[in-house]
Amino acid sequence: PEDAKLDNFVLENVPGTENHLRLVSIDNDRAFVPPVQSGDESEEQRLLVKTIVFCLDEMQEPVHPATRRLFLATDSYQLVKEWLEDLVVQQKATSRLFGSEDRQNLANKNSVDVHFRAGVVAGLYQKLERIRECLRKRTDLTHLKLLKRVIPSLASIYGALFND
Repeated sequence: PEDAKLDNFVLENVPGTENHLRLVSIDNDRAFVPPVQSGDESEEQRLLVKTIVFCLDEMQEPVHPATRRLFLATDSYQLVKEWLEDLVVQQKATSRLFGSEDRQNLANKNSVDVHFRAGVVAGLYQKLERIRECLRKRTDLTHLKLLKRVIPSLASIYGALFND
């Protein structure tokens, strides 16, 4: 997300466990922005994805074996397909809640409809497949090394935090 600051997350108990917490994002309205914005050759890349998650010390730890197994067992195509089908259901529910006039009025301020830039869904699928490929090849990847293989431009910026 573009604005994943600390107050956009909550901690919740992991169901079925004791004393295990997970970080849950509660503000995802800008989830699919490009990672960086490139200027001309004389300008540096400008960071667009700003997230506290990539600043956590856990970025230097290996991907947990259970997480690795889950990614490897997941069919990326099926996951994206089911997610898109769920979005259609959500969009229909939103359309029933807000009539076309209400949606038009809200569109000037905030969108209640689901919109993606061209290529976003395909890019998401490709990233999922890249993650699976990396996890298949290496069992010792840290989160930062995985980010470097999936979105190198982000890894170079956030990785600098850990080199100091």
